[in-house]
Order: sequence, then structure tokens, then C-alpha cells
Amino acid sequence: MASFPIENIPFEDKQYAEWVSPDENVQALALHLRLAVRAGYTALHITENALEPSLETVLKAECEDAIDVETLQALKKQEMLALSYENLPFQRIGSYLQLSYIATAEMRFVEQVQRLSQEQPAVLDEYVDPQLNHLQLEAVRLALGQQAVIIAGGPGTGKTYTVGRFLQAYASTQDERFVRVVLTAPTGKAAVQLEKSLLHAFQGAIPFSYDVKTIHNLVRKGVLIDAHVLIVDECSMIDTHMFAELLRLVPRGTKLLLVGDPDQLPPIGVGSPFAALVYAEHAPFPRVLLQSVKRTSEEALSALATSLREGDREFFFSLESHREKEDGALSWYPLTEEMVEKRMALGAVPLILTPQRFGLFGLNRLNEKAAALFDEVPLIVTKNDWTLKVTNGELGFKVQRALFGQLRDYFKSGEKEIPLSLLPAYETAYALSIHKSQGSEADRVLVLLPEG
Repeated sequence: MASFPIENIPFEDKQYAEWVSPDENVQALALHLRLAVRAGYTALHITENALEPSLETVLKAECEDAIDVETLQALKKQEMLALSYENLPFQRIGSYLQLSYIATAEMRFVEQVQRLSQEQPAVLDEYVDPQLNHLQLEAVRLALGQQAVIIAGGPGTGKTYTVGRFLQAYASTQDERFVRVVLTAPTGKAAVQLEKSLLHAFQGAIPFSYDVKTIHNLVRKGVLIDAHVLIVDECSMIDTHMFAELLRLVPRGTKLLLVGDPDQLPPIGVGSPFAALVYAEHAPFPRVLLQSVKRTSEEALSALATSLREGDREFFFSLESHREKEDGALSWYPLTEEMVEKRMALGAVPLILTPQRFGLFGLNRLNEKAAALFDEVPLIVTKNDWTLKVTNGELGFKVQRALFGQLRDYFKSGEKEIPLSLLPAYETAYALSIHKSQGSEADRVLVLLPEG
């Protein structure tokens, strides 16, 4: 593409711009839209003399080198000229410009939310449960009386526990032989974790028929979901297109519980529909935002999580009191290669989290370093296999077992042991990306926050 002398832009983005139109002005606009989507935006805001986010902003995510000023100005001039065209291959809604497939997905999502929000029975105020706090109790009452309910909250606020108490209350009012519940989540790991939590709530025996599926498997046939209750966990990970398709398949009369943390990492795909539902000024569904942390009594960890969620930069100045502190749940250290090696070598194998794949503090280098320090080898499954009952994102360790007089490698996760040769796909998991670590638990966590 002669008009784009920016070498670092991914080839597929340039190719997309050329496919959209032979006109170079439209190509410049297509590239801006495409890069904006890659950076997490769903639309460009059209102002009098510019588009927001700016081309500079979205290019920074793709180009490590500085962008030539003249090149930027030329691209901006081209895209502003394209805005004057009458028949652009994009969707313009008021002062916003979107790729057509994103606009379609958002409209479908809104249509399905409106459809499900029309049926609103009463709240069952008479339900009482002394094991719940007032917000959890409100959530269960809403879920018993409404068709669709949002139960949101940060880690450890008791979302899954609340869902379990709802199911117990719901089952007590029905003939358990005929109750059918579907548990679903964006990943197999999250779906299985939801099942485990609910099995714990029912002390190992769920008294009604239930099924566990990923959202992809649930919607791929395009048929209405056969369930009295549909529970969707980790909703923050669902993009707009998948959310719209899921809601489309929820029949009238099926209770829908949308569960998740709106402040977690956004979906890999386009949009953050769950956060939009939770924080909407006029919510289409009843919502409860759980706040009391049940999972940990460590005030420092809770305060850190709250400060990150609220963007409280001043809080980090108070972390000086935890500098190189060896006791307690939270300590921080200057990020140097020597310090990382020292912290890795102390005690049991830590779960190392990093936002980078390459470089000094990237996944590849960290996994190599950790492998030289520990005999134990943590593994992460990277593909679902429902016949083996292993899921993408499931963590375990490599162990050896004697078989016919020979030592064989096995994947051990909880009580489950599977020959390593049977796993569909896996990776070494001393270090994980922060995105992949969602839903994981560990006794010792080392979080690296390099610049960039």
C-alpha cells in the first residue's frame, strides 16, 4: 500500500484496508478503524477537525518506533477527506463511526437485552437466609422473582456462593426431578470452576439435572437453550458478538443469571458489554454489586485491589511500608533481574504473572529461568478435551508414575492424573500472562510490572 509508509503496521491490517476500498482516502480511514478496534475501541468519535481516539494513539500500540510527523499528517488528511464521501463501507451513527460488523453486533445485543428485560415479575421479599449478607440476600430475592438478574462483584465477594444459595432456594420450590440447569462460561476452565464451586455449595451432590458447557459449545448449533435456569459466569470475558448470540438463544421463561466482575480484563474480542450492563445509568436488568470480600482477611490485599479498581494512584505511595517485607500477604520489591531470581528461588514454586511474552521479564525467559530452579514442572492445558475432562487454562503439574516397569510422564490436576501423551495441547506454566491467569488460585504469586 503505497500510501502507508509505516513498516510496523501488521500486514493483515494493511491488507484489510486495501480489501475495503481501492480509494486511498477510504483505506486510511479503514486502517484507523481497524487499529482502534485492536486497541480496544468500538468506534471513532467524529469531531470538527479530528477523529478520537487519534491515529497517533492507536498507532502507538502497534509501532515501537516513532511515527514520522509528515506521514501522520498525510494519513489524517486522507481520512478526513474520506468522511465527506456519501457511501462509505462503514456504519455512521450520529457522530460515531464503526466497522459494520461491530455496529451490527451492538444492535443485536441491544435488541436481545430489550427482549429479555420486558418480563419483570415481583421481588420475593419474604425469602430469608441468615448465611447471606444483605446484598447477597437481595441478589437471591431478585433472582427468584425476575427472569434476568446481574450479580456482579470483585474477586472473593461471594458471587458463586450467592448463586449456589439461589439454586438451593429455587430447587426447594420445584420438583427437583424436572429442574434443568445449564452452567456456562467463556472458557472450559471457568465453566468447570463454576461446577466445582456449586458442587461444594451442595456438599457434593447437586439434586437436579444440570449440564456444563462453554458458551461456544452452547450456541454453536443455534437452537434455543433447554433450561429452567441458565447461569453465565465470567461475563466480563464475553465480547459483544458472542453475548448477543447467547442472549438470542435464551427462551422466555428461562431464568438468566449473569455473573462476573465488570472490572476484570476486558474480552479479547470487541466491546465490554457486561461492564456496560453493570454500570448503565438505567440498567435493563436488576443488578446487585457485591462488595464485602469473603475470600481473604488480609486488609493490604483488599486495599490494593480496591485502589487498582478505582484508579487511586496515591495509594501506591503507601506501599513503601510493604517494601521488602517478608511477613504478611503483600510485599513489593524493585523490579530487577536479580530480585526476580531471588524471589523465585524462595520456597515453593510461585505462580509468576507478567504482561509481556518477550523480553527480560517476558513469559519465555521467565519459564526458562524457573525451569532451572525447580524440579516440579507446572503445566497449563491450552485446549479443551471433554472426553478427558480437561479444559483450556487448567493448571497442574508433571509427575512420573511407573507403568509396566517404565517411568511415564503424567499430568496431575487435583485427584486427576492423565498420561501427558494424551493431553490435546499444553505449555510450561511457571509464568503466565495476566489474561490467562484469570480464575486461577495459588498460595504464592509473583506479579511483575515492567515498563511499557
